[in-house]
Amino acid sequence: MNRSSLLLSLILCLGLGLLSPGVARGDTGQHYQRSYQLEAAGKAPAALKALGRCPAAEQNTYFFQLRLGWLRYLAADHAGAIKAYKRAAALEPRALEPILGLALPQLALRRWKDAAATARAALRKDAKSYLAQSRLAWALFNLGRFAESERVYVRVLELYPADLEMRSGLGWALLKQGKTAAALKTFRAVLAVSPKNRSAHDGAAAATAP
Repeated sequence: MNRSSLLLSLILCLGLGLLSPGVARGDTGQHYQRSYQLEAAGKAPAALKALGRCPAAEQNTYFFQLRLGWLRYLAADHAGAIKAYKRAAALEPRALEPILGLALPQLALRRWKDAAATARAALRKDAKSYLAQSRLAWALFNLGRFAESERVYVRVLELYPADLEMRSGLGWALLKQGKTAAALKTFRAVLAVSPKNRSAHDGAAAATAP
């Protein structure tokens, strides 16, 4: 092989070596992008299929597992979502995202104790996390631990006083403890700015029922 041919071969080999990873990364990005588009269109199962076309190496990454958990949750594959979120948490032990995400399928499956434990784990990473506190309050409420639920709702409302969902939740926690007057006052505060709020409307009706 003459010098010119050798040089051309080296250039071609180098070019292919640089191109292949680039093509793979481009394909991976396209699969992610397609999954976002399908999710935005309300097609979670199709978004999952698009995401599943990512290369095997990509599927072992934190970002892939986190997104997989979210899409499985949207597609009502709650057991699969739990598995993916736990895998993401194992890949990035200091991350808060997968812990917050994990509580969602646990709540959907009515695994209240698991959800409460997960929310507490998130709060150990971020003591003022809105999502962790709100999910803990709901889990405690469904466990019948109404006084604890009340305390968590109060903490959330100290930071987010205008959050009507949390204020209505507080009303229900109060009502379940027999604090009828305080509950009614809370529900009426919600209805004063959101007259069609279903939770507050039902709560007020329950608080004034004979």
